[in-house]
Amino acid sequence: MACQQWVNKNQWASNVVEQLLHYSQSLWQFCCSLLHGRTLDESHQHHLEQLQSQVKQAYAAYADDPFHVDSLTLCIFLVPIDQRLQQDSDTLHCFLKSYTLACDQQKLLQA
Repeated sequence: MACQQWVNKNQWASNVVEQLLHYSQSLWQFCCSLLHGRTLDESHQHHLEQLQSQVKQAYAAYADDPFHVDSLTLCIFLVPIDQRLQQDSDTLHCFLKSYTLACDQQKLLQA
């Protein structure tokens, strides 16, 4: 004859909640690792690739219409794109900040 053992309902419910939280946390960590990289090097590489993509978009927009940038700031495009993409992330970030400010300045002048 099999013995039937009664389970504490509160303990069972707390174990279920604990396992769901662990599962949710593991999903969150996996998602974050895909977006930001699993290691610090992967994270830096992902950030650099995003900056390079934004720089390429800025150069393409400038090639389409050089007048969407303030004329005093056109010198930021004197560096060829191949050399610009070789620069470190801080330099690329400064370029993008200058580019954004130049575009904003041009919009103000046109308004």
